[in-house]
Amino acid sequence: MSLDFLYDKAELGQGLEPFEARELFDKLNPVELPVAREIAIKLRKDQRGDRAALYTCLYISNRCANACPYCSYASSNLDLRRRTLSLREVEAEAQAIKDLGVPNVVLISGTLPERSYRDLIIDSTKILQGLGLNPWIEFENLSQGTLNSLAESGAEHFILFQETYSPEIYRSIHKTSGPKGNFSARLAKGSEAFKQGFPNIGIGALLGLQEDIGLEIKGLCEHARYLMSLGANVSISLPSIKGSPDRRFRRPTSQQIEWAYTTLRLALPNVALALSAREPASLRDRLFSVVDLVGTGGVTSPGGRTLAQEPKTSQQFPLTDLRPPQRIRRVLEDLEIEVVKDLPWTS
Repeated sequence: MSLDFLYDKAELGQGLEPFEARELFDKLNPVELPVAREIAIKLRKDQRGDRAALYTCLYISNRCANACPYCSYASSNLDLRRRTLSLREVEAEAQAIKDLGVPNVVLISGTLPERSYRDLIIDSTKILQGLGLNPWIEFENLSQGTLNSLAESGAEHFILFQETYSPEIYRSIHKTSGPKGNFSARLAKGSEAFKQGFPNIGIGALLGLQEDIGLEIKGLCEHARYLMSLGANVSISLPSIKGSPDRRFRRPTSQQIEWAYTTLRLALPNVALALSAREPASLRDRLFSVVDLVGTGGVTSPGGRTLAQEPKTSQQFPLTDLRPPQRIRRVLEDLEIEVVKDLPWTS
């Protein structure tokens, strides 16, 4: 299958089959990237509009029952300074986010038994809503009842990254019977959240867990298509390994990350693409014309904006693009991208 065939098909705006997306990624190279990028930028404008929304994360705890070997929050990490926020501390963090002018907030933490933080999650969601912020819920082990309660309260975004679409690799790095022990159950959580009332579902792969990025692209396309067939609006993020204590896992090159995002835009023109501040500013600037959701103003530790602490001893991973939201807004506006509070979620 030639690249010209894949380009011609993508330009029609109907997307690519998952196996075609994998082939496109595998065939991209520095010479071909400008061609694919031009198509990606046009598709974004035609299919989704020339706009972007800003988001950031609010960590409510860094305590975790999982032992993921690539994550600083792993239960085995005895050097991490553990903290769970009180509701007053959550409110202070939320107010700091509002003051930054970032309207979309990913509510997130390490994984605890649901009963240990269910009320904190629900009450934190209400705090965000009370300040006029848009809560995005990212917890892997919420029951159907809790998901339904959050959706009924007005939360519309649920996020859960599969991390890798290789069952073998997934099981090799999650050998416990804890929340992450079941590949299939995790894969099904997005559709479960949709059925409980969340119209917008975020999925993703953590690049660097394995070398075959094309397999992750194919898996993401299959997953997104299934969720869209249910009626869900889908967003996809491709965060890369950052600050992993395990040397088995290596961050992909900026070139590979750019190829991956460009491929997803051609393959899934109606899906929203999210870009984390894990990536360097130079790469993000090149991708702003391709993506829809832009991470900014983030910290990866609970209370990192408002509490005195040593960030390196409590954070999940370091961020790379530390430009403040005001600067990111100016960069987007210079690219003639309208910054909106939330996207018009269409699929």
